Amino acid sequence: VCNFGVEKIKLLTAANKRLPSPEVIQAEISPFNQRRDLVVYASTINAQVVCAAWSKLSNKDTGAKGWGAFAEICAARGMTKAQGMVVWSLNRGLVSIPRSGTASPAEVQAIQDENSPRGIKGKTFSPEDIAKIDALGAELLATGGLGRTDGWSLKDITGPEFDPTTIRLPLVGW
Repeated sequence: VCNFGVEKIKLLTAANKRLPSPEVIQAEISPFNQRRDLVVYASTINAQVVCAAWSKLSNKDTGAKGWGAFAEICAARGMTKAQGMVVWSLNRGLVSIPRSGTASPAEVQAIQDENSPRGIKGKTFSPEDIAKIDALGAELLATGGLGRTDGWSLKDITGPEFDPTTIRLPLVGW
């Protein structure tokens, strides 16, 4: 399932007893919105939690406050913020999906060099770092006034030509 919380998953499986519990739960999770309840629940039903690890993915008012602290922790370990997002999510036992495609040559290079399995090899956080990062979690969903574009311009996501079903981004090989 994608973007379901604990209660919606329980309602879904209760509505049809023959329907198995989900094996994969894709959710918006970041150091700023850790969805602890969902991660714990997923472990009780033996489901794997998947998250995208390439942006702040947080409420603009909460994530923005912690982004500087996160950047400092990453820099102290010789990581970019993108690498830190991947390393943090893997440390928490999540399946991390780094951004895989973009039209920008600079972003393609950054993806290849930084937030890919190759880019995080040997990168780690100490237990103290993880505790500091976990303390950033405000547990606020990114619904509402996000204030983020994740690399998209307003032209990319509005207007008569916008059709999300036809977007084709170049994939980056690892």
